[in-house]
Amino acid sequence: MGVLFQIYCTICIFDIYFRSPVVHGMTPVISPSAPPAKRLVLFVADGLRADKLLEEYGETPFLRSVIHEKGAWGLSHTHVPTESRPGHVALISGFYEDVSSVTTGWKSNPVTFDSVFNASRFCWAWGSPDILPMFAKNHEDHVFIDTYDAEDEDFGSDATALDTWVFDHVTEFFKKAEKDLSLKKKLSQDKLVFFLHLLGIDTTGHSKRPYSEAYRNNILLVDKGVEQMYALFESYFNDSGTAYIFTSDHGMSDKGSHGDGERANTETPLLTWGAGIRGPLSAVPSRSYEDIHRKPWTIESPQPWKVNNIRRVDVEQADIAPLMSSLVGIAFPMNSVGVLPIQFLSGDDKWKAENLVSNAKQIFSQVQRKTELLKERTFFFKEYNLLSLKHAVEEISDMDSALKIHQNKYVQQRAWQLIQLSLEALYFYQTYDRTFLLTVSITGYIGWLTYVSMLILKNFTFIASLEIEDPKNWKMVNLSGVGFLLLASVYLFLQHSPIQYYIYFMFPTFFWTQIINNRHIFGRTIQQFLQTPTDKKIETMISLLTCFILLEVMVMGFYTREIFSPCMIGVSIWGFLNRNISFGLKVPWVISTLILAVFPLLPAAAGNITPLVYGGGLLITLFGGLLLYSPLKYLFISPSNQNTHTWFHVRQKIQLVLLVVSSWIVYSTESSLSRHQGLPPLNALLSWCILFYSLGNIIFLPKDIHYLEIVVFVMLSLACPFVLLSISYEVLFYFSLSCVVFTWILIEQQLLMSQLNKNNSKTLQYLHIEDLRIPLFIILFSFHTFFGTGNVASLNSFEIASTYRFFTVFQPFWIMALLILKILLPIFFISIIFNIINRLLSAPPQGQARSIGSFFITVLITNLMGINFFLLIKDTGSWLEIGMSIGHFIGTNAFIVFYFVVFGIAQFVLRNGMSLEKKHFD
Repeated sequence: MGVLFQIYCTICIFDIYFRSPVVHGMTPVISPSAPPAKRLVLFVADGLRADKLLEEYGETPFLRSVIHEKGAWGLSHTHVPTESRPGHVALISGFYEDVSSVTTGWKSNPVTFDSVFNASRFCWAWGSPDILPMFAKNHEDHVFIDTYDAEDEDFGSDATALDTWVFDHVTEFFKKAEKDLSLKKKLSQDKLVFFLHLLGIDTTGHSKRPYSEAYRNNILLVDKGVEQMYALFESYFNDSGTAYIFTSDHGMSDKGSHGDGERANTETPLLTWGAGIRGPLSAVPSRSYEDIHRKPWTIESPQPWKVNNIRRVDVEQADIAPLMSSLVGIAFPMNSVGVLPIQFLSGDDKWKAENLVSNAKQIFSQVQRKTELLKERTFFFKEYNLLSLKHAVEEISDMDSALKIHQNKYVQQRAWQLIQLSLEALYFYQTYDRTFLLTVSITGYIGWLTYVSMLILKNFTFIASLEIEDPKNWKMVNLSGVGFLLLASVYLFLQHSPIQYYIYFMFPTFFWTQIINNRHIFGRTIQQFLQTPTDKKIETMISLLTCFILLEVMVMGFYTREIFSPCMIGVSIWGFLNRNISFGLKVPWVISTLILAVFPLLPAAAGNITPLVYGGGLLITLFGGLLLYSPLKYLFISPSNQNTHTWFHVRQKIQLVLLVVSSWIVYSTESSLSRHQGLPPLNALLSWCILFYSLGNIIFLPKDIHYLEIVVFVMLSLACPFVLLSISYEVLFYFSLSCVVFTWILIEQQLLMSQLNKNNSKTLQYLHIEDLRIPLFIILFSFHTFFGTGNVASLNSFEIASTYRFFTVFQPFWIMALLILKILLPIFFISIIFNIINRLLSAPPQGQARSIGSFFITVLITNLMGINFFLLIKDTGSWLEIGMSIGHFIGTNAFIVFYFVVFGIAQFVLRNGMSLEKKHFD
């Protein structure tokens, strides 16, 4: 039930906030005026940051000459997720994919919407097999692509070869055209598009980082290549009829990754020149209508760019699609929301006005279509009050009439106004069901939280020992719930609602039916609470308040990871002040927790520091060896309780050896890559073997192994793949975490023994208010694994370089799988600890109630955090804020789902039981 509900919440969020904007059934719109260009050349330098292109003064002489001498320039502002597929869709199709659609295909998911390529007479494209096939699917008759092999996208080799490949093949293409009469005839026509996708910069940035010499050299190579291509096109056609656009699909963070709304990811260069493009203008503030009403970016360029004397025009990334369409006189992409940036154009006012009107008609046609679709399925349709269809049609007719009498500036202003109103109307209709869905979802979420609370009170607290009569009207309540669900289903059916809407109603109906049937549980709990002594009431209220404060502090930690440091300091102070913990455990607890508190203060983008990786691996090896094979072992395990499983001892030693081998692989691979010799095949083979052996090794534990030996064995087994997937101080974090949780399990054993001495066995069978501590610690440690080394709420937190010991060729599915595994390894370790502590809690005379109840409390607390993020989700504001709000909620929901799964796996790993011998520490 819990897993299904979390999945339901995640799907619901995309229905509420991020539905696909694509609709079909509109008529293509083409400007009636003659275009200034016969053909267009689009250069997309994948992963190129605007600042890195512009700040290296003198290193890009040709592109800088475009800004100073040939054309118009500015920045293109991308949207989250800043990835290649949605970036190219925005550039070429003029709209932003909903976030969920990015997960529907890794490389060649067909794009089923209109694009500039599709509208052209002929389009030729060269570049990556990950991008080009998307736009050629179903249009092979006039969209021709030429790609290199996917295996050529190797992070371990010189990525400039990818860009050189494109330039060489374009050159060969025109040589072929001199002899191929059919091709030559096609090239002689108008409405042509040429697309050069340059992936080298992105690949270099991932492997070497954007501040590296290799990244700068790749930019210089692209600059020279674009200059050569410009000369080639001008030489072949020699008619001044070619327009050129140079831009990027997204930028790149200093960490060598992209995906979120960080400014380095969303700001990309836009350089235009050639037919139909104006020349450079001085940076005198313009008071034209379109300048005043465009999005108010800060357009003061940094001084190192040395372009402040030249006019800069910033655009949304989707605006580039209508710009391309206008330049070559083809239909605007039908789902485009881009606004034609006429500040780049050199035509007269009439031509600009006609193209703006066509742009307005194309965007308004989507409003008309969405209105029709909503009217067909809605009982009481409400039209957007600022733009009625009748008024908009009259407005378009008036603009057509005004064009005939050359009121061009007036028409431009009216077209801008209609475009803005149409975009607002599209947003209104896109979010038409939002209030309805939000109400249902919040009702369900609150119902789930209340339902889990009821289960905890009813089954795992002292309430379970009381005799409470069930309400007599439970049948009527159930029938009412079924009746409500039937009525809701009829309403949804008549509204032609999608199937998931029915599921959205099922969850809140079930939860609230159960809550009403068990309402007496809450009443009896309040009654019992009021009867307790005052000091117990105060203790309970303080504990609940502390829990709530810590929960909200952890929510804040998603926005500022440094907050987890004072949280760990607080945990350290708790251990130091607790009188039931011996001094022998206080010292390692305080030291290890304070060390762990340091990591959120370290920079997340630390880069590759491999000495810390293999150094940390050797440190964990030493720590594990001391715990297993030194006299230190007998501080925790009595000699009489040692296991007699010879094979298990052998496996322990093998795991220690594999940890040393893993550290060597990290050193060896980094040395090979730094010499540009690629990933040694032996290293890759060993890495995969160690990964599967170490994970499989945990599954087959013999019976009656002491639980502390299991902790050390699991720590060593998980450390091997974690070392192989690390690039910086993560291994030191894992070592510190291991020290903390090893000490924690000893502390919990000591506290449990103290409880046994103070309370009778019947009291210990149920949860107490102090049992909140274990779930809180589990959640704190789990989230600390996210934010101790990065920021999981950010889409670009974890680096591709983490996978280089396994492969260096671009394989997005396996990259994602290994990065998720890296995230889950420490959580799995903590889940093993949680399971062991639960076994200690359920050992006689306590019983199962406390251990199971502890798990349910963990679920409740994480869901309380989840509803915070549910209510904080944004789809407006800066793209950094939007991306973070999505990441926070999905990250929390994914954590809950993964935790159910990982907890179940941990239960399976410990299925053979263990020795729970307890030992005092003085």
